Amino acid sequence: MNIVTAADSGFFHCLRELAESVRKFYDKLLLVYDLSLTDDEKRQLDARIYNDYHLTKKGKILHFINTRHDKAIFEQLVAAYKKGKDMRKLFAKIKRGKVSCTERILGKLKSIFSN
Repeated sequence: MNIVTAADSGFFHCLRELAESVRKFYDKLLLVYDLSLTDDEKRQLDARIYNDYHLTKKGKILHFINTRHDKAIFEQLVAAYKKGKDMRKLFAKIKRGKVSCTERILGKLKSIFSN
């Protein structure tokens, strides 16, 4: 079992307490998604800090520490979630430019018939 959270500098005092409790009671590192912690705050935390995330098909989170994404993606994912949209598909489209098979076929058909 892992405990995962996200926080910015405004909640650092709570985050530090949570990280200490997770270490004390579960003997594990808290996994933290950095939403704008300062470098000094990151050094003070007994936690594993991520600046990046990817969603899998089943909604699970994979970590790729060495990559970076535009922070606007997070806002777009939250907005899509509130509208009931599939965040995983939206994320793939925003970040990677991926298009579904259906969208690819429709795009090809439009280009054929528009000429």
